[in-house]
Amino acid sequence: MADNERTINNLVGIAVETYRLKDVFKRALRNADPGEKKKYMSQFNWFEKQVHAALKDMDIRVVDLSGQKYDPGMAVTPINLDDFDMDTGLIIDRMMEPVVMLGDQLIRTGTVILREEN
Repeated sequence: MADNERTINNLVGIAVETYRLKDVFKRALRNADPGEKKKYMSQFNWFEKQVHAALKDMDIRVVDLSGQKYDPGMAVTPINLDDFDMDTGLIIDRMMEPVVMLGDQLIRTGTVILREEN
């Protein structure tokens, strides 16, 4: 494996884990004091900004499709698709793992939870 390919693979792993950590971090702070919550979220947002700057430097983008209408052609794997009828309109309720792009090239598909469209 070439050094550039290894670097990209490592950055993609960091991007996905940062995305997942943010979700866990938000859930952990739900019951925190508002002042503490703001302080910790500011620190996490700074960290996330640094990660995204490194990703951008390598032309890597993290794509969050939460809230969008689900289409079977999307670069995501729904973990609960079998819970719905084929003709049901579906929305991406939550991204478990984001889509990752390198320029215009798909590097990693996302994992999502769907819900019925209201």
